[in-house]
Amino acid sequence: MDDFLYRSIGSNIAQAIVEGALKAGDRLPSVRALCRERNLSLATALAAYRWLEMEGHIEARPRSGYFVRARAAPLTPSAPSHRKPQACLIGVTARNMRLFETQRQPGIVPLGIATPAATLFPAEALRRHLNQAALRDPELLTRYPTDARGFPAFKTVLARRLAAAGTAIAPEEIVATAGCAEAINLALRAVTQPGDTVLVEAPTYYGLLQILETHGLKALEIPSDPFTGPSLAAIEAATRRPGQIQAALLVPNFANPTGSLMPETTKAELAALLSARGIVIIEDDVYGDMSHNGERPPLIKRWDTEGQHIACGSFNKSLAPGLRVGWMVAGRYRQKIEGLKFESTNATPPILQAALAAYLDNGGFDRHLSRLREQFRRQTARMAQLVTANFPAGTRLSDPKGGFVLWVELPPEYNTDLLAERALAQGVAIAPGSLFSLDGRFRHCLRLNCGHPVSPAIEAAIETLGQLAR
Repeated sequence: MDDFLYRSIGSNIAQAIVEGALKAGDRLPSVRALCRERNLSLATALAAYRWLEMEGHIEARPRSGYFVRARAAPLTPSAPSHRKPQACLIGVTARNMRLFETQRQPGIVPLGIATPAATLFPAEALRRHLNQAALRDPELLTRYPTDARGFPAFKTVLARRLAAAGTAIAPEEIVATAGCAEAINLALRAVTQPGDTVLVEAPTYYGLLQILETHGLKALEIPSDPFTGPSLAAIEAATRRPGQIQAALLVPNFANPTGSLMPETTKAELAALLSARGIVIIEDDVYGDMSHNGERPPLIKRWDTEGQHIACGSFNKSLAPGLRVGWMVAGRYRQKIEGLKFESTNATPPILQAALAAYLDNGGFDRHLSRLREQFRRQTARMAQLVTANFPAGTRLSDPKGGFVLWVELPPEYNTDLLAERALAQGVAIAPGSLFSLDGRFRHCLRLNCGHPVSPAIEAAIETLGQLAR
């Protein structure tokens, strides 16, 4: 069987479906008819249809053949909001902790917290690199770590990777951290004071709201489009008054929870606008490596010509949550951040950085990442397919081009706080939409974790959610 041929045939049929030449419910030619029409072997025709099934384009019906699958309506670009943003104090920590507790209960299907399955990570390869790092330099284990800046080899490899993705920086601009959350915490400590206001997206990741709360900061929410992220016009309007906003905490690449990707033109304009107004952009790039098409989008930091903005990221989602190795490009705040890092945790363990540097440098991470991106793309597509088949009419879905979360919008009369309570009683945990803003405006939405291979248990969980929602 020709592997290229069956994918080519499948792609042609998929294109006809996407362009509307084949519509939901249309019956496809039988396998034998497809063989005759295109002069294919039986194995190639079957492989093409199976590939289309896996991609979510068609479905097999017993004793009836193959049919074009119905899809949920996609989310539509957000209309301009006439709501005037108001800075708000934040009180989300207790609720967030309850969500984490529910995920730890035995027997729960974990669709609430955005964590990939442990089986997707290269644990054995990382173990080997940790062992090799200790053998090369045993003092990495016994020497007291005092260099808050980070391990030189790690920073060199990371700078090279960021440069390849369009953001040219020097290794000495990087500070190694214990994950992305520490990087964001350090950035906020460096550029804000308690009582200051920070601009955020709506919806936004509830963990970012929790970090702001910890620092005694206020949040000013700006509407975010499910495809392109926060509105540049809304940000421009909200930041006109000098001194009102001290920082903007944004997720430009595959934002959690919508999966939106900020266009490069918007990134460039936003960097220039907020630099001119003295507002620091703190960008959370934890999902930046996880584009479904393999193209790593650049940071906003690429267009920062004055060292005004700070980029933060980690390998917690893409490689090894247990390592807790992150990074930040700190710009003009580097020395202050290094001091804050030293007084809080001294240094990120150098042996972890050394092992990760070797794995990044020998191509192991790129091979793993290629597999992971494809896995996340397939899992997200399959979850969307299950939601389409089981949720009420009028449900709309995000169409993320990266990451592993799916944003589901039910009709306005639904309350996903109640749905979450009922689902938990049935052994299914979800993240209700009210978690992702300060005023509950997304109470009819929910976020689903697509980080686990879709098992029969997950399929049953989505079916249960659909039944409860109906």
